[in-house]
Amino acid sequence: MAEAKAGSRCHYKVLGVRRECSGDEIRSAYERKRMKLQPDKAVLRCAGVSEAEATAKYLELIQACKVLSNPRERAIYDYQNPDSSDTTEADSDSLSNRLLSLCNMFHSRGYSEGDVDNIFRSIQWR
Repeated sequence: MAEAKAGSRCHYKVLGVRRECSGDEIRSAYERKRMKLQPDKAVLRCAGVSEAEATAKYLELIQACKVLSNPRERAIYDYQNPDSSDTTEADSDSLSNRLLSLCNMFHSRGYSEGDVDNIFRSIQWR
């Protein structure tokens, strides 16, 4: 699912984009980094980088792009991995504040009320 694995880096940091970025920004960041991190090229270019390390970084990049390029997966990821600067410590546990924050994020990216409703209806809540 969209949840980050323990020890993995933030998907936004992996791609080098802001949390508020558009889908186009995600795709262009992915393309730039993909060319640098392809395991066969990275191992040849960087002395001291093992093939396993290069492959792990490349797979991390692919996973970040996959999650952040899909609006539903991105919404789940953002919900499960809230940015500490988006909420104060006092309201970080409040589900309504987190959902409102997600709605505002979608609206700021140009989604309509209907789009946001459809996204939230499609999420399999646990």
